Amino acid sequence: MNAGGLAPVATASISVVIPTVGRRSLRAAVNSVLEQEGVQVEVIIVADLPLEDCQCLSYSDQRVHVISTGGGKGAGYARQLGTETGSRQWVAYLDDDDLWSPDKLMRQHLAATDESLAMGSVLVSCQVISQAGTGRSNIAPRRCYDSGSVPDYLFHRRRLSSDRALVHTSTLFLERNLALRVGWKSDLPRHQDWDFVVRCEREPEVRVMQLATPLVKVRVNRDGSISASPDWQASLAWYDAESSDWSVRARSDFLVGQVLRYSLQARSIKGIGAVLRRVVRLRPPTLNALILGCAGAAPRGLMVRTMHSRHGRRGGGA
Repeated sequence: MNAGGLAPVATASISVVIPTVGRRSLRAAVNSVLEQEGVQVEVIIVADLPLEDCQCLSYSDQRVHVISTGGGKGAGYARQLGTETGSRQWVAYLDDDDLWSPDKLMRQHLAATDESLAMGSVLVSCQVISQAGTGRSNIAPRRCYDSGSVPDYLFHRRRLSSDRALVHTSTLFLERNLALRVGWKSDLPRHQDWDFVVRCEREPEVRVMQLATPLVKVRVNRDGSISASPDWQASLAWYDAESSDWSVRARSDFLVGQVLRYSLQARSIKGIGAVLRRVVRLRPPTLNALILGCAGAAPRGLMVRTMHSRHGRRGGGA
């Protein structure tokens, strides 16, 4: 019997892909994989560094393999290379500054192989313990994805709160064949996790599910992170490429909650105009999305503190 009273019906064989640029937190992340209970793992560390700079990333454990992208290719390229290199039936992804609970993979494998799911493939996510630079932490999302459109879940009525809807990269668990079929894009500077999950949902007979259990510790709102940058152009380009099958409400709220917020952070009149030209052809955004979007006009530190102070308060949507 393993943690939480769960016993796997069969031992899962899983490739775990960890992209890195050699941060100190990598070793703790790797250890959290090697300590997984009830499963067999191979760890593929994909160093986005020149080959000669990877010598310090050596591990005595034979389950750990280090490969190099050659440097400067980005996390999407690294995850795709790691997926292609893996040899196991299942694949999971972990960022190099996040940590897994010891029963994370076992619980997700049990969920993915539940006989009640009938035919098809499953992408399994879970809740996270979100740790901000402010020192505060909370469980997110407050409302897990259950059914319906993934873009609706992620973007409609998206609010200024740290427990809002999310599907974090370090929570993803799925069959490797499905991951190879969908593929990670190497040219996306942001929204890589959203892009991957949204395209997984489009695949025939694929179900996305999210366990209402926090099995991952993630660090958010780090200085210098891609998600902290006001790159409204990248968000708008992804929206233009991927939103044709989204509902009108998801499109409107994404434009305001994400692109407008980044445009205001960047003080970009061009970005604000691009949002308004698109939104006017849609339905008005929800109040939650409008508040989130307008928060971009405030200093980022104030916005982050507000997000965490709002955790646990009642409000519509996620």
